[in-house]
Amino acid sequence: MAWIKNIARSYLEKRRAAKELYGTQHELEVLRRRVSEVYKKPHSEQVKDTHIKTFNELSKSYKKKLKSDTNYPLPTPLNNKFLEDIEAIQILSISDCRKFVDLALDIQNEKVKLYGPQINSFYTPMYAEGSLSLIEVSCLLILFFGTCGVYHLFVR
Repeated sequence: MAWIKNIARSYLEKRRAAKELYGTQHELEVLRRRVSEVYKKPHSEQVKDTHIKTFNELSKSYKKKLKSDTNYPLPTPLNNKFLEDIEAIQILSISDCRKFVDLALDIQNEKVKLYGPQINSFYTPMYAEGSLSLIEVSCLLILFFGTCGVYHLFVR
């Protein structure tokens, strides 16, 4: 019984990790598309200022997160390089917002390269939040057929 708990705990941890890594990557790709739309279409200065202010706050929080990331840390030289790149970006226009999103996506891609191969089968995309992964389906089938087999053994 303890080994089942260990398997379930391990599965849930890997599922959470996959959701964090691949989910963040997906969110950044969506954000990149939105910034590109804002960049291409003419908008009022108020809308652009709102986006710039939001991205300034986002860059500060992302820098803090990168400094204190204990779950998925990058190697120190690479982490320092990315921190310098983030500090070098002064977000004053929408094109600077695009540069920041591209840099954040590069950082996330590096994390996926380091930590992703062990957990990529545990990720379900955000737009299919309710769907089941292949591992979940096979576990449910085994559980179902196992229960049916036990039922038929004791009932007959």
